[in-house]
Amino acid sequence: MEQIGIKTTRLRSLDGEQLVMSNTDLTKSTIRNYKRLEKRRAVFNLQVVYATDKELLREIPAIVREIVTSHELTTFDRAHLSALSASSINF
Repeated sequence: MEQIGIKTTRLRSLDGEQLVMSNTDLTKSTIRNYKRLEKRRAVFNLQVVYATDKELLREIPAIVREIVTSHELTTFDRAHLSALSASSINF
């Protein structure tokens, strides 16, 4: 927050631009405070070809778990089959 006025409030976006909002709109909005974010969640999509051996397909979630947990300060949530597309199997 840069400045709070009687009618408007000036905020600085993550991109660096200044946003001027009416206080009426601001009180009706949800504001995300990324500075106080304790954990960040990232979702990765992994695509494998249909020719992949079925035994390897079964092992992919465990392989992904091992890769993620091998890095300090990371937490593994889940890995699963998410879709069958025209050209790949997606996890």
